[in-house]
Amino acid sequence: MTTKLTARCPACNTTFHITPQQLQVAEGRVRCGQCSTLFDAKPSSTEPLLPPTGSMPPLTSAEKALSMTDDTLFTLDSTLPTIRPKQRHLLSSLLIILLSLLLVCQVLWFNQQHWRTSPFLLPLYEQFNLSPWQNIKQIRNEQLVVQPHPEFQDAIRVSLRLKNTAPIPQPFPRLKLTFSDLKGRVVASQIFTPKTYLDRERFDPKSMPSDTPLQFQLDLLAPSRRAVSYQLELFPAS
Repeated sequence: MTTKLTARCPACNTTFHITPQQLQVAEGRVRCGQCSTLFDAKPSSTEPLLPPTGSMPPLTSAEKALSMTDDTLFTLDSTLPTIRPKQRHLLSSLLIILLSLLLVCQVLWFNQQHWRTSPFLLPLYEQFNLSPWQNIKQIRNEQLVVQPHPEFQDAIRVSLRLKNTAPIPQPFPRLKLTFSDLKGRVVASQIFTPKTYLDRERFDPKSMPSDTPLQFQLDLLAPSRRAVSYQLELFPAS
């Protein structure tokens, strides 16, 4: 078996395969196939190149090729894979794009509470299948009237008007109606979910129209006679 040696270009550090017979022909002078540098390969050719083992593929003909130039100098082809400048530029560009996309996603996520109200960004957020946006502070109770029921004794009718002042629709709120006595002690209290006070044929519980006053009525049993005041509180739907 012919002993194979290694030759390393002093200019670009590219490693090549070479045989002692090839070195003798050119008296050790070779030209690098990568950078065309002329150098003496003898000092760096003292390490035998181990034959491939295991599942490693055999050397290709291109890796073994040596060509003779007119001045009897060998031009050596590199046996080690290298990443060309264009490939490095492409990989760097892809990495920058991925990092930029990650940064944009993080900014959108952390600012969703404010930016989801933007008509421009709302379609983008809807693509992420997020839970419905809701800001209970932007739902206003504009009217609350409690009076005896016009048809039934021991019953009352509660009339209220709600308005979503946000620039986009949001879920209807839960309602908490509380009755208190003269000393502020709670006499009766009840929570109403959107399903209990909405007409499902007219309204979607998850989409309260923006900037539209809506009138609702609740028919309830009358609280204790000790109840002299009442209060309505709004809470998020979930």
